[in-house]
Amino acid sequence: MNLSLQKVMIIARREYLTTVRRKAFVLTLLITPAIFFFAGIVSTKIQISQAIARQSESRIVAVVDSSGLYAHSPLSFDFQAPVEPSFDPRHAAKPAAAPKRVPVILRPYADQKVALDLGARFLPKIWYTVGVAWEGVDAEPFREKLKAQ
Repeated sequence: MNLSLQKVMIIARREYLTTVRRKAFVLTLLITPAIFFFAGIVSTKIQISQAIARQSESRIVAVVDSSGLYAHSPLSFDFQAPVEPSFDPRHAAKPAAAPKRVPVILRPYADQKVALDLGARFLPKIWYTVGVAWEGVDAEPFREKLKAQ
């Protein structure tokens, strides 16, 4: 049996043309990139919406400050949450909605163990600990403020 390159090319050309001429191949060739494009847009839109929703929730921040550096800082402030962007060109000329103001409450704690224990039981799902710890600094002012709340 003698194989020649010319015979192989004739068979390969025939197989290629029969595959390419099928309607299923053409549809798959056009629909597959469209599916990936729309899936990418939808997933990005969902991620943006979820991120903005997370940033729009009020939060309680547990501050562990054994140094007393933040003893006289305000115990709350307003955070400006970002506004969801519009990808619709019809809304491009319209002014953007005013950003929502989200309250952030700072709770001082004497040490990190107390903050983590109380936070796990009583604080909402979004909370952070900010720690400043220096040895030999009195944490009594925070204990008094904690008892007052």
